[in-house]
Amino acid sequence: AWGYARARAAAADFDALADVERLRRALAAERDLYPAWPDRAGPLRAWLHDVAEPLVERRATVRTAVARLDAAPSRTVPQEFLRRQLRQLDTDLEAFAFTQGGPLQRVRERLAWAESIHQRSVGAHAEAWRAAATAVRADPRFGGFDLRPQIGLVPIGSDPRSGLQEFVHLRSGALPERDPKTGLLRPGIDHGIVFVLVPPLDFTAGAQAVDPTRPGYFKAAKRCEGPVRRVRCGAFLLAKFELTEGQWRRLGGPTLPFSSSAQRFRGDPARRDLHPVVGVTWDQCTLLAAHHGLVLPTMVQLEGAARGGGPTHWWTGDDEATLEGKENVLDRAAKRVDSALGGVVPWDDGYPFDAPVGSFGGNAFGLFDVSGNVFEWCRDGFAKSHGGAPGTAYRATHGGSFFTAGDGARCSSFVLTVPNDRNPFYGVRLAREVRDGDG
Repeated sequence: AWGYARARAAAADFDALADVERLRRALAAERDLYPAWPDRAGPLRAWLHDVAEPLVERRATVRTAVARLDAAPSRTVPQEFLRRQLRQLDTDLEAFAFTQGGPLQRVRERLAWAESIHQRSVGAHAEAWRAAATAVRADPRFGGFDLRPQIGLVPIGSDPRSGLQEFVHLRSGALPERDPKTGLLRPGIDHGIVFVLVPPLDFTAGAQAVDPTRPGYFKAAKRCEGPVRRVRCGAFLLAKFELTEGQWRRLGGPTLPFSSSAQRFRGDPARRDLHPVVGVTWDQCTLLAAHHGLVLPTMVQLEGAARGGGPTHWWTGDDEATLEGKENVLDRAAKRVDSALGGVVPWDDGYPFDAPVGSFGGNAFGLFDVSGNVFEWCRDGFAKSHGGAPGTAYRATHGGSFFTAGDGARCSSFVLTVPNDRNPFYGVRLAREVRDGDG
């Protein structure tokens, strides 16, 4: 009888140890349960019912085994190994099931969102979606494009200057309100991402420094900006502003190692939430975007959107001086902080570092900071040609920054870097492909 009981205990210990693998598989499966849209509700429920909850119930077995091994007067080497493994498993199960923001809580919240998001974004705003679709069909820039309701977005009308339709991403924050006199939006610390429906683009992309008589000539153009060529892309949704620190946090982005505004606003953390999130890697941005049904924009999309339908080197014109008051670039404000800086433009915009998003002018599409403030990660890998190639070692960033002279803020200018690079002037502007319809 004693031998039988011992064998049963050993079998129970081994089965408890197998929960290490069960937990690993549960965590791996949880990472694929995105985005929180209606079609994910079934898999989310199945994960909770079939994977997570049974695992949590088994924690009692793990704790019983740990207690028995702790109480043993002596332990063999295998028993000590087992005890340590099970104690760590108990700790990991605690984090899995009972920690604020842990996997179990995240999936329950995700399920609640998946079950309600259609009504909150489409059903409750059916009239606004009909009005937006009517306006897009009537806009000649879209060539009769048929806009269908987009899950997770709420229409908020058109920008009074660009005439383009705009939408708020509910998961990232509150609905903003337009100024009753001007109809313009100003970003707020709790506002969600505002997406602009960018019309189909057909433009000359890139630049070259070889032949002044040919299109795209700019004497300081880099080789990576070529070849100059005609490109087209369909309508897509692009964020009106760079992603802010507040939006990054509300979307569940990882805690960042530094914030460019943290030291400046130590006594007023709320002010940081209007500054662009920086120090983020391409990998982090790509993963966060995918979790919410979003993407990084391509190089072509960012260049075309930055141009706003115009042919000039900067959206403001062909002269660097036209950037004054319109974009946050390397200027005398930065030189006041570091007198050794060279190559600054001859004006002072008051911001030696990044500015709150939307502090300067918007282009013809109603997009802000497209040629300054912080660089923005592109989806593309980069090969020798202008368009790049997915899967290559380098990624492109676009848009210039507060640490970039006017030359680097041109619409065709990109900076190449590795995907895990992070610094205080790399941020992100998110995009979303237009779905066939979620109505």
